[in-house]
Amino acid sequence: MKTYDEMTAEVLEKVKTEKKRRRGAVKKITSAALAVVLVGGGVFAAYRSGAFTGKVKPAEIGGVIAAACDYGEIYDLLKTEPDSDQYRDNDFTSKVIENVGEAEGTSWGVAESEASFYLKDSEYSKTNVQVDGIDEADVVKTDGKYIYAVSYSNVYILSAENGQLDTVSKVHFLDPDGLFTPGGTYTLTDGTDDLGILYANFGRNTEIYIDGDRLVIVAQTQNLQEGSLSVGRTYFTAAFYDISDKTSPALISTASVSGYGVSSRLTDGKLYLVAADRYYGEPEKNDFWSYIPSVYKDGEAELVEPGSIFCGGNETDCEYLNVMEVSVSDASVISSLSLLGYDGEIMYQSADNIFVARTDYRDEETRTEQDGITTTVYKYDCDTVLVKISADGELALAGSVLLDGYIHNSFSMDEYGGYLRVVTSVDHETYESKWRLNEQASEPYDTDIVYYGAGIGDGETEYYGEVDYDDPDCYYEPIEYVSENWVEDTYNNLYVLDASMNVTGKLEGLAPDEKIYSCRFEGTDGYFVTYRETDPLFHVDLSDPTSPRVIDELTLPGHSDYLERFGDLLFGFGEDDDGNLKLSMFSEDEKGAMSEIATVSIRGAYYSEVAYDHHAILADAGRGIICFGAKTLDENYQEGASMYSSKFYVVFWNGQSFEIKAAADVGDWSRTIRSLYIGDYVYLYAKSNYSEDSVTSFSLSTFEQIDREKLDCELTPGYYIYDGDTVVID
Repeated sequence: MKTYDEMTAEVLEKVKTEKKRRRGAVKKITSAALAVVLVGGGVFAAYRSGAFTGKVKPAEIGGVIAAACDYGEIYDLLKTEPDSDQYRDNDFTSKVIENVGEAEGTSWGVAESEASFYLKDSEYSKTNVQVDGIDEADVVKTDGKYIYAVSYSNVYILSAENGQLDTVSKVHFLDPDGLFTPGGTYTLTDGTDDLGILYANFGRNTEIYIDGDRLVIVAQTQNLQEGSLSVGRTYFTAAFYDISDKTSPALISTASVSGYGVSSRLTDGKLYLVAADRYYGEPEKNDFWSYIPSVYKDGEAELVEPGSIFCGGNETDCEYLNVMEVSVSDASVISSLSLLGYDGEIMYQSADNIFVARTDYRDEETRTEQDGITTTVYKYDCDTVLVKISADGELALAGSVLLDGYIHNSFSMDEYGGYLRVVTSVDHETYESKWRLNEQASEPYDTDIVYYGAGIGDGETEYYGEVDYDDPDCYYEPIEYVSENWVEDTYNNLYVLDASMNVTGKLEGLAPDEKIYSCRFEGTDGYFVTYRETDPLFHVDLSDPTSPRVIDELTLPGHSDYLERFGDLLFGFGEDDDGNLKLSMFSEDEKGAMSEIATVSIRGAYYSEVAYDHHAILADAGRGIICFGAKTLDENYQEGASMYSSKFYVVFWNGQSFEIKAAADVGDWSRTIRSLYIGDYVYLYAKSNYSEDSVTSFSLSTFEQIDREKLDCELTPGYYIYDGDTVVID
């Protein structure tokens, strides 16, 4: 039987290998696609991440960009045959930047340090957001007295007083009397829905906001169409509840915008929904629903007005970025806007503007033949298309730009003093292969021999369809690779853009062979971490928008996936070189030089949501508290049992070092772990894979469990029954 240390080393090595594999997925996909390139003999079609495959980018403000006069104009644009040479010319922008299980008696494992922790007057934590004053949706919220938690198709309202938990009420938003289908099942002829017979929530990505006496539930929904319950239009939906009486939440209204949710924000009593919309199949000129986005209000769908749809000059794919602004108090739609030819992937919102980024991948293939040897050169590159939408008043398109490289996440963007700062990672790749036809009938199991269209030249042969060995077509002829060479040029850029999205300053070629892992902007300072073999932490002075400069570059082992200002310090969360989770605290001197003043690695903890979702960490400098969940290896593992578990960590910062005060065993691996505090108590929200969700309270003084409230283990119904006149949920 392996020792714990042996198991830990083995698992961490597997995790590191898996992370490298995932982060190199694009390269793997590209390699696999080469067989298709060889078969077709032409240029390999550009591909994009995500579900959409658009080629059109937003058009320059004041140039070809314009609001549509009518739906016919949009139809004519979509039906225009694209010019393949215009892929880089029919953009929204001409501003191209060149060269650029859980037991009932859960207990804490208290660490060796027993230093006291100073508790301030009773306060409560808020959702960890990127911009102060702009709220972000999450699965659990608190107003300091009540906790609101999503569990499957319910939102629970729990009272939380001195650690005692009680369910006050819950909103069940799936059944016919629930959130999205008030009044029960709809008949086909009652006129409540122009598109279908039931507006149903499938419980996808359900999150919430709390704004005073309003509960806002945000979810992905679908309008089931008449006669075809498996097909329908998808909406990004918000439902607004009056919760002034916590025992009896009352539905006010719902509002939706067509498409899949990119993200949402809530500020100053206004909710912003951003969705990526895609229409498949040929548009029908007189059927506007086949190519025009829509909004949905209280059971009735309406097409977006032509004057709110902005078009470029050569739209070829029917995709949109749809944005809706809704009043939280009465759920009235303030304004909406749609961009044809642009769907968007990453959203960032400042006090006055919304920025949405999309990565467009480009590839080019050339082929030459000499003396029976075919040389194929394949080049891969990507750009970021970034649009700016004014949210100061009614929504309005305000600018766009094309930047070299891709954006890591929303923290790679920040607006300050009227300037937008953006950090991108650039990945130029060139693949060259030399190959020839193999005259011998050999089975394609050797690493150097493959079949056209049947796989890639690394021994991992795949077959698409039935291979006919007697077919004389060269598609089935074996080929032999003479040589292969992959060259990757990776570096990072920082851009500063003015209010018109013109670049005023930039830093290019930063951290060669490294990629961005985390980023944080604080006023005139920027911090970002790159990683491949080491962890360079860059500190950038942005006080002059025309001339940003690197103040310091601190190189450390491991890397940080998340950065956050922690009082006068900078907090980093990531991994050490062995794959264990690592916490770091950085300081800077009067000249801006960075130093790591404290760090701690958590042995056996090797994965946390924090790496991908900043809502998963609670870091409060005022109270010196850091809380997060992690997937761990069980030190008490016995053969036959699971060696994995989830733990919830509470770490204190005493001003000089980290103190791992406690670790709660959450049991089976939970999909989601959140934490919040109210007064002297911390509350753990755990969304489980195999058992009921729960909220558990602990004392921050004694680290003992105070109470635990189970939330229903109620799975979303898997299907709907259509009986000819009505739709009912089974």
